[in-house]
Amino acid sequence: MPLLPSQSATDQPAKAADTDADALFAQARILATQGEHAAATAYAALATAAFTAKAAAAAAPLPIYPGDHAPETLPWCGTCRAPNQRQTDARQPCPRCNSDRLRARRCRYCNVYLEKRPVDGPDEPWRWTDDYNSRSCPQAPDPLADPGDPVPEQDVWPEKNWAVFLKQWHGFHGSEPVTASQLTRDMSLRPYLPRTTYGDFHAVHLTAWFQSRADTDCSGYVLRRAGETTTDDAQRWYVAPAQAAGDT
Repeated sequence: MPLLPSQSATDQPAKAADTDADALFAQARILATQGEHAAATAYAALATAAFTAKAAAAAAPLPIYPGDHAPETLPWCGTCRAPNQRQTDARQPCPRCNSDRLRARRCRYCNVYLEKRPVDGPDEPWRWTDDYNSRSCPQAPDPLADPGDPVPEQDVWPEKNWAVFLKQWHGFHGSEPVTASQLTRDMSLRPYLPRTTYGDFHAVHLTAWFQSRADTDCSGYVLRRAGETTTDDAQRWYVAPAQAAGDT
């Protein structure tokens, strides 16, 4: 391969490959018109390589990780306090399903091991990061996208917790009909809302559980439908004392 002309002969830096492909082609044409064919060939080769690399970089999709790693949550063991508490009767973290004190856990999206580290400085909150000390997860859902409705899960809420929930519901709302979506936004009822095995709640879960528990006496309270609707989303519910509801 012919050597590049020296900087003094061509008035170009030795690292011309770092410049734009168009500038390299232009310099190759100038050298060719001046009769310096070896140098022109070298610049043309550099321009071709620069153009090829630029095209390849443009064609390759940039890795966009819209969400962060999230540590997996252990499903509720069913023996300790409710799924959102995960405590023993002695108010200690449950050794079977409470993973809050574990500093190393897998990501629920990409399954890599995560560790809780002070990423942004010693005085900043600790974050769950991977082996590269990165919070970005390639399989995390877009936090700005609509997550959609989750698949209803099995009702694992203990009967005594359901009894407390229905009692609090009636205490706050009486016999006023409300939808499951309204209940999830009710901050006064949020501590009592039934949860999934992972400690979450959603209107879809509540609606499915309400349908299976409707018209059943639960420690003196009965969950009732308020009229018929065409969609589960619009179904309204209310709680009444068992005797007032006509149950004995």
